[in-house]
Amino acid sequence: MHLPIRWSISIFVLIAVAGLSWWTYGADTAHASLNGRIGFSGNPATNSGQTCTTCHATGAAVPTVTINGPTAVTAGSTNLYTLLISGGPA
Repeated sequence: MHLPIRWSISIFVLIAVAGLSWWTYGADTAHASLNGRIGFSGNPATNSGQTCTTCHATGAAVPTVTINGPTAVTAGSTNLYTLLISGGPA
């Protein structure tokens, strides 16, 4: 027995709406800070020197960030800097 095209489209739309509703309302809520996470750079003068491991990967090694490049440059020149991040949680 074949359903008329109109019924097939209606059933398809109903399933699509139900799936979209489940996907939209079934998603978890993301919890974020009003002004972002600040003060976790490891700077002893800021937030008692706390780092990202305060919330994430507690007890993990803190990564080291190094920027290499010239300390003085000429106005209008193009210069090369490298950013190296090493250590930290895998």
